[in-house]
Amino acid sequence: MAKEKDLKIEHSYFNKFQFMAIRQYKKALMFKDDIQKIRNKGVNITDEDAFAIAKMNAEIEICGVQVIIFCTLALESFINHYASRRLSKAYLDKYLDQLDHATKWIVIPRIATGKQLNPGSTAVKNLHALIVTRDRLLQCKVKQKFTDRFSCVDYSWIEDAEFAIATVADLVAELARIDDCVKPGWATKPNPSA
Repeated sequence: MAKEKDLKIEHSYFNKFQFMAIRQYKKALMFKDDIQKIRNKGVNITDEDAFAIAKMNAEIEICGVQVIIFCTLALESFINHYASRRLSKAYLDKYLDQLDHATKWIVIPRIATGKQLNPGSTAVKNLHALIVTRDRLLQCKVKQKFTDRFSCVDYSWIEDAEFAIATVADLVAELARIDDCVKPGWATKPNPSA
């Protein structure tokens, strides 16, 4: 029997990152619902209501940024976890760790199973798009726009959050299709009403 100090446990954050992303997404949806309740007043919106809407829109933006960051963290953490389990931590550290995030999703399954994700698949293309979005947020430069030039795209945080969460679910599901060892249950798309 192994001594207590000799026992090893697996520890990874991918599922925790995804949990945090989904929690923030649901929080953004609650703010969206609250905004809609105020807007349903129609012409009776007060200055106080307008201020509350602006404040909630700012909260939705914060939630959206957090979802995007947590989803990319979940994906990177998961592919590293997958590599260390299917190959080895030493192999990951020595040969694969220097690869960029998206390349790991192609190379690691190919080494582990002899099969690879299709680089032209929607899931892999969405991974690239998610990484670009994350990088754009992390390397953000100050923008100035005239207020009459803002568009819906400037406030698409909930859609961006949904895209990020779907990307995680779709990419993990695609990996599970080529490797039975992958259990995609942690990466499901949330039920917004739950």
